[in-house]
Order: sequence, then C-alpha cells, then structure tokens
Amino acid sequence: MPAITFPASPYQYQIFTVGPKSWQWDGSVWLDYYNQGADTVYGTGADGDATLDGTTTVLSMVPSSSVYSMTTDLYFNDLTLGNSVRLSPNGYRIFVKGTLRFGTSSIVGYTTGYATAGSIYQGGAATTSVTHSLGGNATATYTATAPTAALGGANYFKQPLQAITGYSITASGGPTWLRGGAGGTGQPGGGIVILAARYISGPSSGTGYIQAPATAPAGGGVILVVSSASALPATVSTDVTGANAGTVNYIQQV
Repeated sequence: MPAITFPASPYQYQIFTVGPKSWQWDGSVWLDYYNQGADTVYGTGADGDATLDGTTTVLSMVPSSSVYSMTTDLYFNDLTLGNSVRLSPNGYRIFVKGTLRFGTSSIVGYTTGYATAGSIYQGGAATTSVTHSLGGNATATYTATAPTAALGGANYFKQPLQAITGYSITASGGPTWLRGGAGGTGQPGGGIVILAARYISGPSSGTGYIQAPATAPAGGGVILVVSSASALPATVSTDVTGANAGTVNYIQQV
C-alpha cells in the first residue's frame, strides 16, 4: 500500500482525488485508494462499518471479556478493533471491503487450538491426524499431511480466489476441505483464519495480532490473509505456533 507525503488532513478517512487516482487519509499517511471498485475477493461490505470496542453488541455478537464470537461469515465495509479486543472466527471467514484497523493488543483469531467447523473446517480434534492440511504435526503419531498434487498442492492456497474458499475443487470432484493442525493428546490442532481485507492498518502503538496457534502437543494452525499491500504492517504480527508450526500465507491482491 504506497504512502505519499501530503499535508495532514483533519478529516479522518476522507477521500481526495489527486490526478488520475484517489487517496485516503488514514490518520498518519495518505493511502492509494484505487479509483476502480474494490476487488470482489474482499466481499460486498453488506454488514457495514463496525467498531468492536469490547462492550457493545455488534451484528448480534455479544462480547464476553472483550471477545466477539462469530456465528457466520462476516462482510464488513470497514472494521475497527478496539484495544485488547479479540474477534474469534469460530470456523468462519472475515471479509473487509475497505480497511481493517487493529488496536493495541487486539486479535483476530484464536488463543489456542480450534477444531469445530463453521463455513470452513479447522484443526483436528484431540489425538487426530489430518489430511489436506497446511497445519503442523502434533506428534509422530498424529500428523498433518500436506495437500496432494492432484488436489492442487500447497500452492493452491496461495491464489487469492482459492484461499478465501477454504477448500479445493478439482477435476476429480470436491470440495476437499483445508485443515489446520493435527490434534495432540488432550489438545485440538490449531484452527484456520481466513481474512480478506483490502487495507490493513496496524495500531498507533503496540502490536495487533492474527493468531491460529495450538497448545503443544497439538500442531499449529493456518492463517490465510489476502490484502492489497505488499506485506502486513510491521505492527501486525502472526502466530501459528504449536508442537510444530503451521502456515501463514500472505497474498497480495491489488
């Protein structure tokens, strides 16, 4: 996401046209705001703008200890996470047509393994091996087997339109669901976070997080992020740790 030097604007997030392009002030820098409509990979924005402050109910999500738990795929226009707020996907996907703004110590994802399926599958239940997985192995007994070449291989989920589906469809049929980490003794494998946000803004201080870890001996999970910048902001960190680490795919789609 390129930044240019303009005078500071008092109008947070206002869009101005300069030459053939438009630019949006994000509180500290002007961001390239493409004149064409947002790529459909980022969703429709049908759920509107949302601010998760840790206390206010948003889209029927009643926060508990500053955690918002999803029960369906969500299609935000803009999404702002308050400080120390967590948005738990619970097996569902997150789309942001505009900008996802992290607060200090805010989290998208999980704090431990997650095995319950929603619109996409997750890690393995305790003491369970998984196939078609980008997650980590739990132990020598409970393993995470990578996608086969016949199902597109591991690189299948480096393509944005395929990454956001959470499954493979090939000539031999489908879908074949992507899986997270293998389950270990007493612990589920790391889950899967699928996040497509056109712009991602880190916190003004501290760090924001995208997480799909597991507690050893389970294997770490999977994070698939699609966004328009060449990389995540330096103040946004990812975590797929476990007995063995899972996979983070960051995919640029302008």
